[in-house]
Amino acid sequence: MKITKRQLRRIIKEEKQKILAENRVRKVVREALLNESIRTSEAERHDERIMDYAKLYGSEKAIDYIVSKKLDPEVGLGAPSFSDPISPALDKERNDILRRIEAGEFSGPKGVIDLLAAMGNEMKEKVGGFYVFRPTAEERQRLIEMEVEENYVEDPGWAKKYDAGIELMLKLHGPEETLDSIYDETNINRDLLTRAAKQNNREVRRGIETGEFSGPSGVIDLLKELSPEVKSHLAVWNATSKWGPQPKTDTKPVSKAAPHPYDASINDAVDAGYFSNSDAVEEVQDHLRSAGAMDLIDEIEDMVQYGDDDIYDVLAMIPKAIKDKLPIG
Repeated sequence: MKITKRQLRRIIKEEKQKILAENRVRKVVREALLNESIRTSEAERHDERIMDYAKLYGSEKAIDYIVSKKLDPEVGLGAPSFSDPISPALDKERNDILRRIEAGEFSGPKGVIDLLAAMGNEMKEKVGGFYVFRPTAEERQRLIEMEVEENYVEDPGWAKKYDAGIELMLKLHGPEETLDSIYDETNINRDLLTRAAKQNNREVRRGIETGEFSGPSGVIDLLKELSPEVKSHLAVWNATSKWGPQPKTDTKPVSKAAPHPYDASINDAVDAGYFSNSDAVEEVQDHLRSAGAMDLIDEIEDMVQYGDDDIYDVLAMIPKAIKDKLPIG
C-alpha cells in the first residue's frame, strides 16, 4: 500500500504527539508515587476507581455504589459468600458509616470524597478485588475526554499569535496555499482535544474540503470559526517555519479536491443520524471486505483498538482507487 507524503507527515506528527502524551502521563505517575501517603495499594486503587465513577455519574450515585457493593451485609462486608468473617470492630465501623450516610452527612458534590476519607483501609480492601469499579471502553474514553477538559486552560495570547501568523501567510502565499497548509496542520491527535474541540476541528477541515472557506475572505472566516483550543495545539507560522507553504517551484500547487462520493454518502448518513460513528466504521469495513481490501480492514481494526476510529479519519486513509469500487448510498 502506497503512502503519500501528506499521510507520512500525518503519521509522524501523530506518533510524536503520542510519545509526548505518554511522557506527560509518566511524569504525573512518578510525581504521584513520590507523594504517596500511607494508604495501601488496594485502598488507593479503590479510591481512584470510585472517583472515576463519581466523575462519570456524580457523587450521590458513587455513594450508592459503595453502599450496594461494599457496605451491604448481604453483598459486601459480612456477606456469606466471603470466606473471611468480618471482625466486630470492622462491623461497628461499617454500621457507623451507614448511619452517617443515612443522616446525610456525606451529601453534596464532594460527599464521596468525605466518605472515602472516613472509610478505613481495611474496609476498602476487604472486598476491593471483587467490587472495584471497572469502566467499559466507552466509559474509559469519556474519562479521558473529561481529563482533557479539566486540564485545558485557554490561552488567548497564543490564539492571537496563531491568527497573526496565518494572516502573514495569506499575504505572502495567497488563500489557496494557506488553506492547504491549515488543512495539513489541523490533522492533529484528537485525544488531546475536548469533545467540543474535536467537533470544531472536524467541521473546519470538512469546510476546507467542500470549499466553504474559498474566496477573498475565506481564510479570515476560517480563523473566526477555528476554536482557541484547537489553535493552542497548532504551531505559529512565520516566514522561516518548516511547515506551511515552501519556496515556489515550477510545480503547480494541487487544489483541494471535492470529497469522494463514497465519503460524502457515509458522512451524510452519520450527520443525518442514520449511522452512529461505530456503525459507520463497521459499514465501511463490510464494504472493504466485499472489495477484498483486507489490509485496510486490519488498519481500521488497529485504529479502533487505539481509540482513533473517527469515521472522518477512517475514510481519509482509504485510497481513491479503492473507494471507486465501494457502493454508494
